[in-house]
Amino acid sequence: MERLYRVMLLFAMVACWLNAAPSLSAKDYCSLKVRVVTPDGRQFPVSVTVYEQSGRKIEKEQAPPHDLQFCDLGILPVKVVVGDSGCHEIVVRDVRNYWQEPYTLRVTYDPKHCMRELPPPPQPLCEVLFRISGSDGGWIDKAAVIFDQPSLGRLQTDSAGRALLVARLENRIRGSVSARGFALREFSIDCSKSGEYENNLTLTKK
Repeated sequence: MERLYRVMLLFAMVACWLNAAPSLSAKDYCSLKVRVVTPDGRQFPVSVTVYEQSGRKIEKEQAPPHDLQFCDLGILPVKVVVGDSGCHEIVVRDVRNYWQEPYTLRVTYDPKHCMRELPPPPQPLCEVLFRISGSDGGWIDKAAVIFDQPSLGRLQTDSAGRALLVARLENRIRGSVSARGFALREFSIDCSKSGEYENNLTLTKK
């Protein structure tokens, strides 16, 4: 009698498991959707790349008005990159993915500021931003940037230690930086190629 009872109990447990199994079966779902909009809320064509921790890389282009879909992801966090390198690229790290819980990542992206088309200068120019700081890391304002070439004039830094030089191409531009309470610092920069550069200089106190 006891043996029969155990057999009936076993059948009952199996039946219970079989009834519950369909609810545990996998259902198709899309892991991640990405919606990229401009500051005024409009969707537009833009590249979006998703990186899984395994090294897998998925690249897609948003086609308005549809959200991008990345449906075959795992459950580990992913990295999402919006836009192109060099133009306000946005990186969203550790985007979580939960089993059978679709998620829509919304990103505001403004490409206009770095994609503006300016007429080329009549001749190639070299732009150098001087950034002057003290040995403690603080910016030095009203520092004088003096050039050996008198035609380049003289610059003075702002409250963030910045001064911009725009000049014709030169092999070398030499000069010095001075500020009250700091020792004179000489510099020599290569300005032979057209482009934008930064020259960070640290002054020591007298």
